Amino acid sequence: MALRVRPGEEALDAREVPREIAEGLAWALWHAEEAKIDEMVAAAPELPRVRGDEAPGCTVAEAVAAYVAAARTYYARSREWQNHRWALSPIVERWGALPLGALSCAELLELRDAMVARGLSRRAINHAVGAWRIWGRWCQDNRLCGVATMRELVAVQALKPGRSAAREPEKVRAVPHWRVKRVAGYLSPTVARMVRMQECSGMRPGEVCAMRWEEIERCEPCWIYRPARHKEAWRGMPRAVALGPGARRVLAACGARASGPVFSPREDARAEGARRPGETWTREAYTRAVARACERAVAEGAIRAEEAWTPHALRHSAGTRVRRACGLEAARAVLGHSMRGGVTDVYTFEAAEREALRVAVPAAARWG
Repeated sequence: MALRVRPGEEALDAREVPREIAEGLAWALWHAEEAKIDEMVAAAPELPRVRGDEAPGCTVAEAVAAYVAAARTYYARSREWQNHRWALSPIVERWGALPLGALSCAELLELRDAMVARGLSRRAINHAVGAWRIWGRWCQDNRLCGVATMRELVAVQALKPGRSAAREPEKVRAVPHWRVKRVAGYLSPTVARMVRMQECSGMRPGEVCAMRWEEIERCEPCWIYRPARHKEAWRGMPRAVALGPGARRVLAACGARASGPVFSPREDARAEGARRPGETWTREAYTRAVARACERAVAEGAIRAEEAWTPHALRHSAGTRVRRACGLEAARAVLGHSMRGGVTDVYTFEAAEREALRVAVPAAARWG
């Protein structure tokens, strides 16, 4: 089977799933049991194809499983396939045994409303809707359904801001340094250094976790970190992170080496005598470590519950500080954003508001 998410993209081979294991697929997708999904997609009978408007010969669960297997290969350099698996799992749980042609826009609208009722944010729901639409086009491209079915699957629209009952996501705000310091005492030495590295560099959590010594160019006045894998790599965009004096002090505390990961969970495990973990941190493990530290800090009164923060908020903090000190273009460069578009304004909206008020207040005082 070939994976074509958009016309003109290179086709990739994928394995397929037999009909008799469709019932177990819902459980595997809901609980992200990768080993169970691997077992399912290992069996590879050929799913029936359709021509024109013929009735599809596979079930909803089979079509989802085939897409998840293909997406796992297609999105091998990112975790996007897991986001799509999450989005498609409730479809399998509700309608997995139905023929694919029996699934209509009405069922997907019902599911979208159920996600609103569960309290999911509008952004999360729209991400799920986007995955459903990609899946529908993929099924038609790979002749698992006809054009009429595809139109039903892609007919669901994203929710507009302020036009639905869905919860609006809260903006990620910059974290004051004093709040980071209060939590730092509850972090392991390695995680504390990762947090400090993010504060100094503005890197994404995944980029910090993936840092390797051989990817760091040691030059003056700043060292340059060029990650081999990053968010925009699939677009062919380069990523270069300038490491200033603060970031270099963090690297010095790690003990410079010629190669290998900069931050490894094995260092903390060795110090604590714990079981041997993997060689590198994952983004999820790093986020959990910070969350547990914030929970302990709240329990002991170091911070209030609403003052807890995440690694992603550190990136907003770095961008906000750079924009206040050096301007918008410098913040875009540090965060690795394109020089066009308003992504940096989202990350640094507090600084943007301050810049706007600096111009608006004198104007209002004079003309208002």
